[in-house]
Amino acid sequence: MVRVPWVPLVVHAPARFAGGTATVLLDGESFPDPLLLMRLGKETGAHILAELDATVLTEGEHEIEVTWTAPDGERGTVDTSFTVERPPARVEFSVVDELGRPASARVLVRDAWGPVSLVGPLPTVAEPHDRLATWSSVFVTEGIGRLDLEPGTYTFVAVRGLRDSVDVQTVEVSRDIAVTMVVSRVIATPGDVLADLHVHTGRSGDSFLPDGPRLRSLLAAGIDVAVVTDHNEATELLPRLTHVVSSGGPALITGSEVSIKSDGESLGHFNSFPLDPALIPAPIDSDDVPTHLDAFAGLPGAPISQLNHPRGIQFAVGEEINVDAHALFSHFEFDPAVPLTDPNNAWLVTPGAESGTRGLDFDALEIANRFSRTGYLAVRADWFALMNQGFFLTGTGNSDSHALEVERAGFPDNLVRMPPPAPGESLDADAFVAAIRAGHVTVSTGPVLDLEVVAADGRAGGPGDLVGGDRLIARIHVRAAAWVPCPAVRLVVNGELLFETLLPRRDDVILDHIVELPLSLKGDAWVLAEAGTPIGVMQSDVQVDWPAPWAWILPEYEPLAFTNPVRVDVDGDGAFSAPGLP
Repeated sequence: MVRVPWVPLVVHAPARFAGGTATVLLDGESFPDPLLLMRLGKETGAHILAELDATVLTEGEHEIEVTWTAPDGERGTVDTSFTVERPPARVEFSVVDELGRPASARVLVRDAWGPVSLVGPLPTVAEPHDRLATWSSVFVTEGIGRLDLEPGTYTFVAVRGLRDSVDVQTVEVSRDIAVTMVVSRVIATPGDVLADLHVHTGRSGDSFLPDGPRLRSLLAAGIDVAVVTDHNEATELLPRLTHVVSSGGPALITGSEVSIKSDGESLGHFNSFPLDPALIPAPIDSDDVPTHLDAFAGLPGAPISQLNHPRGIQFAVGEEINVDAHALFSHFEFDPAVPLTDPNNAWLVTPGAESGTRGLDFDALEIANRFSRTGYLAVRADWFALMNQGFFLTGTGNSDSHALEVERAGFPDNLVRMPPPAPGESLDADAFVAAIRAGHVTVSTGPVLDLEVVAADGRAGGPGDLVGGDRLIARIHVRAAAWVPCPAVRLVVNGELLFETLLPRRDDVILDHIVELPLSLKGDAWVLAEAGTPIGVMQSDVQVDWPAPWAWILPEYEPLAFTNPVRVDVDGDGAFSAPGLP
């Protein structure tokens, strides 16, 4: 039963066809997907990833035929037939913004029992990682979407990004109907661009997502920038965007998630961006981190290096975090409780023999990876320990999205402090990279958080800045769309919780709350703010039952925001002296 406008096509072939060619026919004609992706590399195996456009398929029997040609000339054919049958009622969606302009969004579909599976479970043989197994959303692009459903009562939830409202409508579907939904920008961020710095496509061997739905998911996420970081290769996705949207869309920056390997085993992942796809270095089969960093540092554009999920990956809700999954800090047994001069930690600060590069000479550390609060708390402790010893890596948070439902693009995101491009203008990539490198970043899954430290003379600084003085005020401004829970806000100084307060309970009201705190500091210190789930709850095994629609939109996620630190030069010598480990 075909409910959605498209269904995924995943075709496997024996490994001997890797590096060859393939042709695809639908009912004897050339396959109509202009974004068809042939994944024929030796690392990923031989696959074809595409989407079947259900809007042009007549009901009844259809046949797909794939002919593979191996590098040695061997040929093989795979064919299969399928039947198209549609439910009787069609829902035509129109999504607009606060000015009535067409908007892209994700529309969740629910009935009395919960999320409605729109394509049903796919066989594991088609998607071994189960990331495409089910989904319950339709992506509306440029205001237009479609869905076919059986008669019944449904709840539709239109959602874009964390700065936007959601629209929830319960509708009786008994015949063809039109539904108009509104997603409004309710949190203004005129001094920031919203960026997801870690997104995958089907060119990554552990993703089976065709380019069409990947691009529509990025449009629907309400972000300004997406950094495409496929495994060990650089994907230039921007030219394919024109097949999905007539104009606009997020800036798509080419990056790569490259493995540090030893004897074929991946020890960790670094994102590097922006990259020229023609100049990406091959993975280095060495556990020498400085050698890896040097290979990217000299590339044109001075790309950023971001260490991803340094304490492992939580692949699914309800699973334990896998501490062996590309977890560089765990592999090298970094201990945040002892100094960097300790033998356990010396690998981070020992200069390489040739260039003098150290293991800590990268730019950014992924503190939050997708929905994992276990990973967040572990890397948060690492980050705090490094800053107490004078190493200020920019803290980021990213979706690490390989799919549509399991890891949702745009959650979490980075609010990068820089002027957004004017309408019709391109992103200033150099300014974007410079702002991240400087630490002008706040991370969020929902709440929008601003921190300012104000000196007695009126001078102020935000995340990434240095502020002088000993009589200071910390001003925290937290905002959240009505659907985003945000029960607490707190201030952290040198890794210790200085202050936390519960915020007023609100029902369907936009949060806009300011806290001002005097700071009495005995020496140079760093200060950051956090908001969302109270820290005691975050550190416990308690699972909060967040209210709908948050629980429908992001059932796995904690409401969370954190700033990068403001450094305070208390003694006024113009420099920052690290406080050291407690």
